[in-house]
Amino acid sequence: MAPCPSDSAIFESLSYRVSEIFDQAQSSAANHRKNCITLHNLHARAASITQVVNDGDHSIIAGENCFGDAFLDMVNRILIVKKGPAVADRIVKFIGGYVKYMNEKVSEQIASGSTVASTSSHVDVRSDDDTPASRFVARLLKWLFRGFLSKNKTVRFRSVSIVSEIVSYLGEINEDMYVALRNGLAERANDKESIVRSYAVIALCKLISTEDPDDLEFGEQSISEIIMDSLCLDPAVEVRRAALVNIPSSPQTLPTILSRGRDVDPVMRKLLYSSVLLTKLEDPKHLTIAQRERVVKDGLGDRESSVRVAAGKVVEAWFEGIVSEGSGDGTVTGDIVGFLQLFDIVESGAGAAADALQSLFVTRRGVLDEIAFNDSFWNELTAESALLVRVFVDHCLSRKGEPSLDAVSLPVVTAFAFHIQEVYNVFLELADENNMFEAAAGEDVDEQERDRVEEEMAQAAFVLCELLKVAVHLDYTDEIGRRKLSVVLRNMLAQEELPESLTGPCLDVLKVVIPDERELVRVVVEIVHELMDWANTAEETAFTQQSQDDEIRLYSSQHTIRKDRTWQRTKQREDMTPEERARADILDMRGLVLCTGMFERIHGNFEENSTLEGVLGDFIIPAVKRKELAMREKGLVGLGLCCLVAKNMALSSFQLFLSQVQTAPDELKLKVLQVIFDMLMVYDQEFFGRSDEIAERIITFLLQTLETEESKTVQAVLCFGVSKLLLCGFVTDERVLTSLLMAYVSPVTADNQELRQCLSHFFPLYSYASLANQSRMRSIFMPAYDLVTRVHRELEANQEMILPYQFGQLLIDWTNPQKAAEERPSDNSAPGSHVDVAVCILRSLYEPERDDEDRKTLCQLLGDLHIPNNPAPLSLMQLKILLSHLQKQCPFDDVSTDRMVNRFKNRLWKKFSLDADNIDEEQCIYYDDIRELYQFIGVLVPVQNDVASRVPSPTVNARPKHPNPRNLATAESSDDQDASPSSGHHSQPCSSSSKSQRARGNASASSRLKGETGSTPVRKGHEDKENVKEAVSMTSKNRSRRLRGSRSTSVLVSSLPDGRSRTLSSQ
Repeated sequence: MAPCPSDSAIFESLSYRVSEIFDQAQSSAANHRKNCITLHNLHARAASITQVVNDGDHSIIAGENCFGDAFLDMVNRILIVKKGPAVADRIVKFIGGYVKYMNEKVSEQIASGSTVASTSSHVDVRSDDDTPASRFVARLLKWLFRGFLSKNKTVRFRSVSIVSEIVSYLGEINEDMYVALRNGLAERANDKESIVRSYAVIALCKLISTEDPDDLEFGEQSISEIIMDSLCLDPAVEVRRAALVNIPSSPQTLPTILSRGRDVDPVMRKLLYSSVLLTKLEDPKHLTIAQRERVVKDGLGDRESSVRVAAGKVVEAWFEGIVSEGSGDGTVTGDIVGFLQLFDIVESGAGAAADALQSLFVTRRGVLDEIAFNDSFWNELTAESALLVRVFVDHCLSRKGEPSLDAVSLPVVTAFAFHIQEVYNVFLELADENNMFEAAAGEDVDEQERDRVEEEMAQAAFVLCELLKVAVHLDYTDEIGRRKLSVVLRNMLAQEELPESLTGPCLDVLKVVIPDERELVRVVVEIVHELMDWANTAEETAFTQQSQDDEIRLYSSQHTIRKDRTWQRTKQREDMTPEERARADILDMRGLVLCTGMFERIHGNFEENSTLEGVLGDFIIPAVKRKELAMREKGLVGLGLCCLVAKNMALSSFQLFLSQVQTAPDELKLKVLQVIFDMLMVYDQEFFGRSDEIAERIITFLLQTLETEESKTVQAVLCFGVSKLLLCGFVTDERVLTSLLMAYVSPVTADNQELRQCLSHFFPLYSYASLANQSRMRSIFMPAYDLVTRVHRELEANQEMILPYQFGQLLIDWTNPQKAAEERPSDNSAPGSHVDVAVCILRSLYEPERDDEDRKTLCQLLGDLHIPNNPAPLSLMQLKILLSHLQKQCPFDDVSTDRMVNRFKNRLWKKFSLDADNIDEEQCIYYDDIRELYQFIGVLVPVQNDVASRVPSPTVNARPKHPNPRNLATAESSDDQDASPSSGHHSQPCSSSSKSQRARGNASASSRLKGETGSTPVRKGHEDKENVKEAVSMTSKNRSRRLRGSRSTSVLVSSLPDGRSRTLSSQ
């Protein structure tokens, strides 16, 4: 049966009508909805057209196939369009919109119970679920799958982008089609083109919810794992961004998502907060406490201001969520306390909570005016409220114009001392309960009650620490309050139960309460003395009863420790029982903590305060001799602090600390190295300025320790200390710079992030600080490059390291004088520029032991150099000599290498080839550097004409001290003469077949130089210099009679760019 006329008309116009719809869709996205409806009506009309085959037994969907052909023809037209044109992107959007609209109409028809499409019983279909929409989607996907495997990257990109657009609207597809779709996208996620990988990741993110983990084969990656690998490991930032923005948030993916807070790309870090945490995770309770602390720490501590701003908005959103829940008491203070409960501030989240609170004070400035601390607030202090007080006080003191502390009703000093005393009494009660639990360790103990006591004890200690930090900023004009707080602090420090974490804050407040340093030392020594007299309980009681009387003598500068009291115990350690020995160790450690804390807060020396001598001899020195690691560590730290205020002690004890580094374990070695570097920083003149031998020994010791040390933490401390010595200018040895460079790029330190973070900050800071530092970096350019090249060649299979070319780029960037903070001299010369680096690189190209790969890398680095407009004349002359003879003495086997050298040479010639006279190489043979350079490259020094014959003429000028920097011209004309037998040039290629000849050529050139001139060149140069001096003298007397245009005056007269002339210095 033939089609009806109306059907024939549809067949004939179908292709044109489809193309007309696509033409409208590509012009604007506003008409996509209308065109989707028109296209769907056309599709439905075409789907109703069938053709009967096999004598009426079956019929085929001819109209539907015709519509599919026309649609795919339009799709093919954009598959070859590269990324960029907006019309192609609109067509991709239109295709996705049409698939979505088509499946929506199918869903509406199924919901209404009507027939999906006219699929009569005689139509050849595969199943009862087949519809025109499903058949169209299947055909489109199969066609695009073929594009996945195309060799054309543009076709792959467009195919994957169309699939990523329609994958969310596919509706129901069969299992085979789903597997093909999943496998195809997983393969494109590893495509070599980053744009293809990014769209494949976007499509996979939309499929992640459809995957059943039970259907995966053993060892097969799930879609989530593929996306997380791309999110963390893909080198292209656009792929990581696509994965971050589109990956669904779940307990499995959240750790990977939050890890992007440490991504190397700042935009990635910003997107984590602005596009993920702020929109997808508005409720912070979806995160664990550790994850919240990590979000705040990474975001607010980021070095990019945009990331910090985005993180601040996340913190503000969290606070608004707490306020909307009404979890507080209805006041701003209560809401902030509820916000701080999101963090575990007692254990490890105090820093993150404080940062979040500081950010909240900046973004929500209105909360500062509404904060109030009433009496009930102080009577019911918790860890969160205590942290709020401390951060609020710090914020008000650090920013001008904020509300004063008086506006929030801070207690006076006396009341504040009572609050501290109350919290400390609670802490002591909890400590007694905890001791009871420890004493009954072998008996039945209620573990829940014990955990409660430990938790409340930790909270009380935290509250006490925060109150002590606030007490440092109080106004101590109130004498009664000052005395009361002094008594409270002394009683706290005298308690054995006081944790070590509270000793420092107590001493900080005590230093403010007792401003006289001698009196502070006396009070601390009295406390330590009471701790040592632990056997005499009556004496301890007497000290407590006399504490008020001691306040009357608080500022008596003549008061000293009583002569009859000593720290020497009447009972030797060997005679003590194990319990007594353990208690003695606890008291000794407690006393050491107090002494080291005291030394950290004083600046007076031993001559000003004789009490310190007793502390050193009776307490610190015995601790240094102890065998217990913890006791010896405290003793060495205390001895180091004593050395910082006593020069003679430092000089005599320095060898002791050096010996401890060689034998001590890693924990003690860290402390000892910190002490050593502190002493070197304080007494730099004594260790580095007086004796070169001592300085040499110290530097050698530090470098050997760095080379042999295996601990990552110790390596980082060594690099940090040596970096400070270099930055301060105390150490200028180039070996130290070379060692730090090797530590920075060595594969051995690849996983030592602390070390690399330190050095990545040090090298730019050191290099850009001054021109002198850049000069030192330039002096180690080639030695460091050669070391890195050798290490790179010896890499093992599991080691990674930057390429020598990348290392060279780092050095070139660090030695760029344009980036130096110190201004260059205002004269015409430019010493220490990249010209010196170019000379070093070109000299290395003459070395016969370098292979072709190494020479190619060095030639690549020549193109990265910045050549100034006014280089040093001598360096410029060396460049001319090296470039003029390079390709004859050492020809390159690689064409690309030769091209790079010619490019650099042409750039140099073009920049300095002016209309002035050419630089005559004969004028420069008197310089030792030039003569040495000729001998190094295997070329004889040009024969000098008889200078004496030209001396009597008053118009003949002597050679200048430096060649004219503007007279550099192309030396091709002189190369032919240089290559002739009479010129004395002996070209020796640096190929592998002539390396031995090259070495013999250098020696023969030097010997022939002496034989042909008849005398040593040095002597000849000396005689000519005397004649030149006479010529200069005669020329200066007849300066007014010189002719500007005379050929004989070309040495002293040079043309300027504007046509004027000038006379160079004849010195």
